[in-house]
Amino acid sequence: MEQNQKKDVTITLLYDNNQSEETLSGTCGKWGFSCVVFGLDDTILFDTGADDGLMLKNMKEAGIDPVEIDIVVLSHGHWDHIGGLENLLRANPDVTVYMPSSLGDELREGCIDYGAEVIEVSAEVEISEDIHLIFGFPGKIDEISLALDTKSGLVLLTGCAHAGIDIVVKRAMEVSGVDDLLVALGGYHTMKLDAAEIKGIISKLKKLGLKNVAPCHCTGDAAFKLFKKAFGDNFIEVGVGFELRSEDLG
Repeated sequence: MEQNQKKDVTITLLYDNNQSEETLSGTCGKWGFSCVVFGLDDTILFDTGADDGLMLKNMKEAGIDPVEIDIVVLSHGHWDHIGGLENLLRANPDVTVYMPSSLGDELREGCIDYGAEVIEVSAEVEISEDIHLIFGFPGKIDEISLALDTKSGLVLLTGCAHAGIDIVVKRAMEVSGVDDLLVALGGYHTMKLDAAEIKGIISKLKKLGLKNVAPCHCTGDAAFKLFKKAFGDNFIEVGVGFELRSEDLG
């Protein structure tokens, strides 16, 4: 039997300020980000949105039970990415939480008080052969991105990509050792950039070989239009409730 056979993943957006034409009935969008990853040995919740109960509501609408979550990855310390953590831990404290070490004692101890295991991240971490935490960009906010080595190619999840989505993509390829970059899903942090800067990032992403883009959250309307024009059919319009299957992109 082949060992360490790679798997495909299904990603459902639970919290995002964008709607898509394929959002699940009953879900609601609001500023922030959260998604859940199915298909690997562990089910991963990446970010938790804001502290208003909306993530759990959308999870319910999507037919997802919080007790299914094994791992929580917090990308960074901004309220719209970590605010829903306490509600999640109330529903399921039996999780392992990965967070930047700079988030501090209060958040760590709060998670432990609920019964969660906490692993603080200060450098790249390989959770398993197929799951890499991308971290460490000097001069930028401490932020974790999640690189998944799937059967169909590398899937990159970003909370905000404060360091620059092109820089995070390049680092993910270097850390994972995977050149086949299938899709980058999440915030691209381009909402305050001008057209020339956005076009420069698009050019770099294309040179890196990124096949599909699925920008959301802090990408911005102007950037959405430019990414859609540049990537055409490989621009994936996502939003809260959207379900992305890596096998459909491979």
